[in-house]
Amino acid sequence: MPRTATAATVLATALSLATPAHADICALTGKPSAENAARMLTAIDVLLRYCAPCGDTAPTRLKVSKAEAVPLADDPASYQVRVNGNAEDTAYLYYRKPDGPTIWVNLGVMSGCAGESGIDLVELPPGLAEKATTGAP
Repeated sequence: MPRTATAATVLATALSLATPAHADICALTGKPSAENAARMLTAIDVLLRYCAPCGDTAPTRLKVSKAEAVPLADDPASYQVRVNGNAEDTAYLYYRKPDGPTIWVNLGVMSGCAGESGIDLVELPPGLAEKATTGAP
């Protein structure tokens, strides 16, 4: 292999490792936390989707019509949480705390995914919910 190809490979690898990790923290999870999230969502009518590591500057409001925990066909031990038929990463979903209308808490943490994967944002920062835009139904 020519020396320039090796150097290019090393550089590409180094750059890919330097890219900040984001998303997919709780996109796939175990059955207990996926079922907990789906059960919790039956009592929740609105979520905020916000992914700071993805570069989101404001949350997106998401009306909840249907929620379910679905095993992957090729890996039945891994589950997705689907909201309105779309797979969602619960690490980036927030719901309004019943005893505090201005406090939005992380669904991934509250459903048990945090025990499986590290989530660093338990509550949506104050004032951010007011900046939410309307998302797809």
